[in-house]
Amino acid sequence: RSRLWIHEDVNHILTQNTATDAVECLMLDLSNSKVDLCINTEALVRMRNLRLLIIYYDFYFIVQEDGYFEYDESCEIIRDICPIDGCKQLAIGNLEFLSHELRFLLWHGCPLKSLSSTFIPKNLVRLDMRGSRIRELWEGMQPLQNLKVILLSHCQYLVKFPDLTEAINLEELLLDGCSSLFEVHSSIFALQKLDFLNLDGCEELETLPSSIHMSSLEYLNLSYCPNLEKFPEISGIMKELSILHLKGTAIKGLPSSIYHLQGLKELSMSDCESLEFLPDSICNLADLTDLDLSGCS
Repeated sequence: RSRLWIHEDVNHILTQNTATDAVECLMLDLSNSKVDLCINTEALVRMRNLRLLIIYYDFYFIVQEDGYFEYDESCEIIRDICPIDGCKQLAIGNLEFLSHELRFLLWHGCPLKSLSSTFIPKNLVRLDMRGSRIRELWEGMQPLQNLKVILLSHCQYLVKFPDLTEAINLEELLLDGCSSLFEVHSSIFALQKLDFLNLDGCEELETLPSSIHMSSLEYLNLSYCPNLEKFPEISGIMKELSILHLKGTAIKGLPSSIYHLQGLKELSMSDCESLEFLPDSICNLADLTDLDLSGCS
């Protein structure tokens, strides 16, 4: 069978290494499972034509009549992604191969430290590994032209983020709660189609590129990055950015180029205890209606 979503079948394939290259879509709901899942990575190596890999907690998918999965983005997470009293995932062996055909990789709580070093994500459209133990995704520049969404919230072991120069169509990037992340590649801040960027709670993050220009960015959250002392210069007009959160950072001031954020409506810098000044150019932000400086001692 090419599409598998019955819990018993998928569990057997992943634990007993009975997969074949006929498998194209695999889906496993761990929301209500109380038994730990011990994944044999060799099973994934055998699925060389795999296009959809979905291992998830508390998300909703609709299995269509043709056997494909429709992701329902209107549903919210009910519990934490990896519930303390629920199923834990373990991995046997290193992942030596991951299908180059993958378009949709959703693996909540993934126990692997890294993806296969041979993985070429040229067809990947959506990467969602929230709550995983991943430390790094891949090395160097990769063909990422099809990638639109990266969701890595609460990957507490992630230490660095790769070069996204080729991810020219990326629209959403979530790295909130990645408390060990100390380095993000400068290419992120030059992505012209990225409209949502969340780095909230990246406690080890210290620096950003010296300048940024992201023409489509609408939302930027750098809150509770307590080691972040400087906000970048804005090298060109960014009229789409309407929400900027810098709460709980060590930023001492904003650059005079802040006036380039012509569409900014909400600026939150509460609990920025090191904040010393705001530039006069902030008065040129005609659309700014919400400025929060509470707790800036």
